[in-house]
Formats: sequence, structure tokens, C-alpha cells
Amino acid sequence: MRTFGITRKLWLAMLLLAALPLVALQQALEKRFGEAMRATISGHLQAVTLIKMAQIDSHIAHVQENAQTLAQAAWTTNVLKELGAEKNRAAAQKLRQLRQQYLALSDSIADPEEIYDLLLVSPSGEVVLTRKEEPDMGANLYTGPYRDTHLARLVRETQQTRNTGFSGYEYYPPSRAQAAFVAAPVIEGGRLIGVLVLQISQGNLDKLTGDYSGLGETGEVVIAQRAGDAAVIVAPLRTNQDKPPLKVRKDGIAVLFDALDQEHGVGIRRDYRGEEVLAAWGYLPRTQWGVVVKIDTAEVFSPIRQMRQWGYALLLGIIALVGLVALWMGRSIVRPIKTLTRLSGEIAGGDLDKRIPPGSSSDELGDLSGSFNRMAASLQQSQNALLAERQGLADAVQQRTADLEEANVHLLQEIADHQAAKEDLLLAQAVYQSIVQGVVVSDAENKIISVNPSYSRITGYSAEELMGRKPGFNKSGYHDEAFYRHMWQIIAQEGRWEGEVWDRRKNGEVFPAWLSINVVRDKQGNIFRHIGVISDVTEQKEAREKIYFQANYDDLTGLPNRRLLMDRLDQEVRKARRNSTQVALLFVDLDNFKEINDTFGHERGDKLLHETAQRIQACVREVDTVARLGGDEFTVVLPYIKSNREVDRVAQKVIDSLAVPFDLETDMGYVSASMGITVFPFDGESGAALLRNADQAMYDAKKLGKNRFSYYTSTMQQASQQRLHLSNELRAALLKGELEMYFQPIHDLRSGEVVKAEALIRWHRADGKHVGPDVFIGLAEEIGLIAEIGQFAFEQSVSQLKGWNEVFPHPVGVAVNLSPRQISGSRSNFSPWLELLQEQGVPATSITLEITEGTLLDDNHAVRDRLARLRDAGCSIALDDFGTGYSSLSYLKKMNVDFIKVDKSFVRDLAVDLNDFALVEAIIVMAHKLGIKVIAEGVETAEQRDILAQIGCDFVQGYYFARPMPAQDFINYLKANSK
Repeated sequence: MRTFGITRKLWLAMLLLAALPLVALQQALEKRFGEAMRATISGHLQAVTLIKMAQIDSHIAHVQENAQTLAQAAWTTNVLKELGAEKNRAAAQKLRQLRQQYLALSDSIADPEEIYDLLLVSPSGEVVLTRKEEPDMGANLYTGPYRDTHLARLVRETQQTRNTGFSGYEYYPPSRAQAAFVAAPVIEGGRLIGVLVLQISQGNLDKLTGDYSGLGETGEVVIAQRAGDAAVIVAPLRTNQDKPPLKVRKDGIAVLFDALDQEHGVGIRRDYRGEEVLAAWGYLPRTQWGVVVKIDTAEVFSPIRQMRQWGYALLLGIIALVGLVALWMGRSIVRPIKTLTRLSGEIAGGDLDKRIPPGSSSDELGDLSGSFNRMAASLQQSQNALLAERQGLADAVQQRTADLEEANVHLLQEIADHQAAKEDLLLAQAVYQSIVQGVVVSDAENKIISVNPSYSRITGYSAEELMGRKPGFNKSGYHDEAFYRHMWQIIAQEGRWEGEVWDRRKNGEVFPAWLSINVVRDKQGNIFRHIGVISDVTEQKEAREKIYFQANYDDLTGLPNRRLLMDRLDQEVRKARRNSTQVALLFVDLDNFKEINDTFGHERGDKLLHETAQRIQACVREVDTVARLGGDEFTVVLPYIKSNREVDRVAQKVIDSLAVPFDLETDMGYVSASMGITVFPFDGESGAALLRNADQAMYDAKKLGKNRFSYYTSTMQQASQQRLHLSNELRAALLKGELEMYFQPIHDLRSGEVVKAEALIRWHRADGKHVGPDVFIGLAEEIGLIAEIGQFAFEQSVSQLKGWNEVFPHPVGVAVNLSPRQISGSRSNFSPWLELLQEQGVPATSITLEITEGTLLDDNHAVRDRLARLRDAGCSIALDDFGTGYSSLSYLKKMNVDFIKVDKSFVRDLAVDLNDFALVEAIIVMAHKLGIKVIAEGVETAEQRDILAQIGCDFVQGYYFARPMPAQDFINYLKANSK
């Protein structure tokens, strides 16, 4: 059996010699080019990641700065005070105008395109203002339906830390979307008065993440935050149409968790789709976000696949060519051999007629005897020629392969370099043309060679007008030559400079700008270019100046406010301490200003305050400081005082000046001034101590008759400390449960039955001592605790009342005392009381609310409206201590009063004093004529009871029947009385 012939062997050998080197070369090129491609794109992804992180961080930082600026503005403080107050119908229009004015002012600081919503939150958690007026307007973030939202958590954290905070993105129900918030505390005089919240617009973040320049067809920016063991993607994705949040586990996309673990890196990973990607990642501490920038590896290495396809096509072409050459050569070699073999065989077979054709061989065939030798020699010669030719062919193929390999490497490198340079150039050009800051480029001689459109917009000069000129040609003249010498000295030393300068536009307008200059050097270290970046900061400076004025001056009078006063007072104290001199502080409070304001209105009241400021300023020197603390309180700082006589003269001059009637257009306003005086170093070592003690001295002047001044004494401090100590104990008493409700029965004089009980609060301190209500009730009103105590008393009374009516067959009512401040305060709201009655199933008709005559004398429409609402709900109104203070007769016809309580001072001598008898009888007759029932207090004897029954009194209470008693004792009393 014959093996392969010569033709096939030659063909197979040449194919192997050509194919194997080419395949090895193809594999080596793919590996080297793949590594270079991966390194280049990895570096690009890292650069894009850093840029995206810087843009996001800058965006969030800018919003936080805006929030802090707004929170520090005086008009934010004023708006919080106004909007935090009770909104009645008369003030509704004013509050809407105030809200619109505030939102307009806030828009000058916080860009509405960056901010989706603005919220103001009171210390109690109530949202008092929003721009969007979504469902969270008016809601309480601590107790309302949004108490579990990330906004509520952020506001609580901001109130506790008093630092500006960021919430991250979560679903926020009122906006029906993902939302992130920045919150800043609003502080006045060291006291938190609210929280300002900015809701970040989702659109700005979408723009940052949705810019895929330089990221090809599959590039994507992924931003995520932690959510327990998972990560939540907070921005829309390019390849996934699902809107955020998209939640993934750690096994789903580990690269996100690398970023959230505060790592930075680059590598090949699996993304949330399960696709293999080349990614770079980093961590943003400010927002606690992880940022990932990635491209599918299928796109990254697509040039490798294309190179492989072209390489294999080239390889197949070369192999085919070599095969054809080998086939042709083999046949050329074998054909003569076959001819010679056939002829030799024929000759050897005795076919003597056969002859070698002429020209088919040499003379060897002519000699039959030497035919085989000649054939062998010819074959040997042919074989040697074939081998030489094959070796030459192999060398040619090898050389050609090497040339192709080198050319392929150069070609691929040039393609990659060209593509990268093209993308970088396009990106740089886009940034240069679109950046909002002006950019000017000058050569080594500082002559302008290029400007961007923003530079022309800011300066007013076109690019053609600027070419060849030096940037300093439009100096404003605000800076001297020393300023510019110093600037260029720093540039020469450090290669950069930045700061605020004043330049001049083409139209001659001078404007402030923030300028940054950087030097670019060539490889030899010589200056090649100067690059200047300029920003017009006119609006920012105006806003800062406005904020500074609002933060340090009073809008109404133009006087320094408390903040600036304390700064100047502390400066004067330091100078006085250094120079061993004295400083006096006058604390001025207008007497009867409230009556002026209520009678003539706030507009005329403001006019009086403005003229008051002018009069006080006219009484002092230029070195003295006059300030308005708020309301009708003013202060005067007198430095360089040598004796109290100087202070007395100024104080009396101010008092005399303010005693002159004020012209309020059609009416004259009459006020006086009470003044407290402190002197450094005798009455305090700091400005705060002087102000605090002067305030105490002012109250002493009011107690002594007003329209006078009083110097501070140490006894005032002792009394103040005692009251402060008692105030702190009273605040703690509510939390410790030291307050207890007592009940004194009220009897029907005709039937003798207990019809109701007056609820009276008692304070049993932990040390066993008892504090009388005549002491702590007035204190609670002064320190603003009366609302909490009143709420406690009402809740306890309703709870007891529910229990009584479940036990006893006939209904028993309860009378609860209302402080004037409870019902006349701007924050007064009795809706929770009515809701509590409904929840407990207690009828409002069993509740009597006792008020004093002074509450009615103010003729306050809001007070009348609140009382009318309570009465419409079913509650009864009782007028307590009738006749002891002011005459309320003119108000009885205006107010629907159900009961009049005759004070015990009239009942005490009822049996022996005819005047008291006549007064009580007259009160009863008058009340009955008006359809009002009468309750007599302080009944201590049977004789008093009988007289009251004789003259028609309806109800009685007093020690004759029972003293005030704890709730359980009152239940026992009811049981005994019912028998």
C-alpha cells in the first residue's frame, strides 16, 4: 500500500511551516493589545469616577452651604417666629404674603433648579412652611404620619447635634418619589428655634449620572447607598428602565459594596445584570455613597475581537496561497519523475520503440545502459534544487510574517492613540466652551491667545477684541500696584494664585470677581501658558451683605440687634478691663407699649418704635451704642464712664425724651420707659452677665412704679437664682410625676348633691415639701410652662371623670382652670382637648372651663373665638373670682358665660357685713337676669350656706363641705354623699 505521495507531503509540510508561526503571532498580539487596552480604559474609568465624585460632592456641598446661609439669615428667624404662631383669619393674608416674600428671598440664595422644595420645621416638629405645599405642610414630623420617614430622622438629628446634616435618598410619601434632604439648624441667641430643610432636586443628580460622555455605548454611572445588608441604587440607570430605588444584594454586584466599604479601585466584575464589566469605584464620605463607573467588557475588548477576525482571515489567505504554491511545485517535480519512471519501465519492459521525446531530458536517455544512473543523478539534482527552493520559500514566508506582525502592532497602537486623543480633545473642548466660569489663556509673555464664551459674557469684550492684549488692561483702579506685585510674586513662587479682585467691564461697570491663575510649564520648566479662571460674584456679595445686615441689624429701626450688641459690648468690656475704665449698660423697656400696639395697630406701633430709636440716639454720644433687642426693648452701651452721675444724666435724659407724646398721625401716643442699669466691672465680668443683670434691674424699676431707672444690686441676683432654681425644679416635676390633681366638690344648694368638682393642681416635691399653687402657677406662666401644666391637668381630669361616670349613676362634671396665657397665647389650640374628650367617650357638657375677668378685659377677638368654639362643642364657661379685680359687666353681654363664681372674700363676712351681703345678692340677681348660674366659693359655715340659699345662690363649694382631696378620696366622698 502506497503512503502519501511527494506532492501531498510537500503540500502538508509547507502548510505547517506557514500556519504555526502565524497562529502564535496572532495569540501574542491579542494578549499584548488586550492588556494595553484594559490599562488605558481602566485609567480613563478612574478619571471619570473621580470627576463624577467631585461633581456630586460639590453639588451636595453647595446645597449644604445654601442651607447654612439661609438658616443664619435673620429673615428665616423672623419667618419661623411668625409662621410658628397661631394663624387666625385676620393674619392669614399677611402670613401668605410673608411666605411668598420669604420664598422669593430664599430663591436668591438657593437655586430653584437645584432645590425641589424648601421646608421650615418648628422645634416641636411641625412643618410650618413649604414651597411645594405638599401633604407634609402643617404635619408634625415627630407625631404625625411622616414620623418614620428619613426626613423626620434627619430633623431630629439636626436638633440634637445642631449641625447641618444630609439624609441620603429614600422614598418620601408627600413627594411620591425618591428624595434626599439637607437640614440646617436655625439658632437665635444660642437657642434652637427651628430647622431649615432643603429637598434636593432629583433632576440635578440625574444630569450628573446621565452624562455618559467618554463611556461608549454601554458605559454607565451607578450611585448607591447602604440599606442594611443590601445596596440601593439611587439614580436612574442607563441599561435598566426601572426607576430607582433598585435594590441589589452583595452577591449581585460586589463592586458596589467595595465602594460602600470606603474602598477605591478598578477591575473586572459582574454588575447587577450579571454581565461582565470593567469598572472603577470610589466612596463619597459626605453622602456615604458608593460611585461605580463601568463599561461592558464586550465593548471594551471589541477591538480585540475585530483584530482576531482580521488575523484569522489573513492567516487563511496565507495558508491558501502557500497550499497552492506547494501543490504547483509538487506537481512540477513529480511529473518528470513519473514520465521517466514510465519510460524506464517501458524500456525495461522491452518496448524498444519507445523513445524519450526530444527535449524532455538530457542526453542520459540516449544511453540505455546508463539510464538508471543518469536518472538517479537527475533525480538527485532535482531533489537538491527542490530543497533549496523550499528553504528560500520558508525564509521568505518567515520574513513576511515578521513584517506583518510589526506592521499590525504599529497599526493597532496608532488606532488606540488616535481614538483616545480624539475623545480627550472633544471632552476638553466641550468643557471649555460650556463652563460658566470665564477662562482666559495667555502665552509666556502674558498676551491673550484664547478666551471662552463665558469670559466674553462676563467682561463684555469679544474674543477678537481681546487677542494680543494683556489680561490686566481692564483694571478697575480699586487695587494699587503693590497688590499686583504681590500677586505676581506668589505666581512666580508657587505657580498659582487665587483671590477676589475688582475688574471693569467694557461698559465701564466695576464688578467683583473671584480670579484663579495657574502657570503651565514646558518640559524644560519654562513658562508656556497662563490660565485664568474668573467668576462674577456680584450677586453673591450683595446677598452676603444683605444677610450680614439682617443678621446684625434690626430691620425696623436700623439699630444693631442682639448679635451685634453683644459683639460691641464684649469689645468695650475687654477695652475697659485693659484700661481699667468703666462701661455702663442701660436696658430700656417701654411701659404701656402693648396698649398702644393693640389700640392703634402694628403700623403705628412700628412708627413709635422707629421714633423711639431716634430719640434715644439723640440722647447719647457717637461712641455710644444704641441697640434694639426686639419688641419694645432697647439697650445703650456707654463706654469710658468715670462716675454714676454721668450715667444718671444719660438715663434721665432718655426717660424724659420718651415721656414726650408721640405723634401717631391722627392720635397721640403716650409711653414711659423703665430702665435697668449695670456697670462694669461691678455688676458683671462679661457682656452676657451685664445684660442679664440689667434686665433684672429693669424689672425692679417696673415694680417700683415705672418711668424710672434702677441700678442692679446683688439681692436681685439672689432672688433671680432662687426663681431659676424653682423653675428648673418645676420643669422636672412634670417629668418626675410630682404634680397631682386634687378635687373639691361643688354642691347643688337645692338638692345637696355633688354636681361637679373643681380640679386643683398640687406640687409634692421629692423632699417631702409642698409648694403652693399661688407660687408655682404664676412662675409657670412666666417661664412658658403653663401650657404643659394645663394640658396635664386637663388630661388627668378627663381620665378621672371617665372613671367617675362609669361608677356613679348620675353624671358628675369637672371644672378646670384656664390661665389667661393658655387661652390668649398665639399658639393656643384646644382642638386636642376636644379630640381627647371624643377618644375617651366623655361628653363635653361635663366640662366647665374657669377663666378670670382679666382674660375678658383685653377684648381680644381670638380669645372670644376660642371660647365660643369650646362652648359650641358643649363645654361650659365659668367666670372665676368675680368682682375682685376689674369690672366685667360690659363684657358679660358680649361673652356667653354659663357660671359666675363669687369670690370667697365676699362670702367670708356675708353674715356680719351688710355691704358684702348686698354685693353678693346683687351679683346673684344680675346673673339670673342674664341667664347665668352662680357658684359661691369659700363657704365655711352652715350660716353662710343658709344665707346663700336664701338669696338664690345655685351652687356652693368650700371647707364646710370638703377640702380639696386626691382622686381616690374624692371617689370615697362621692360614695358617701350618694348614700
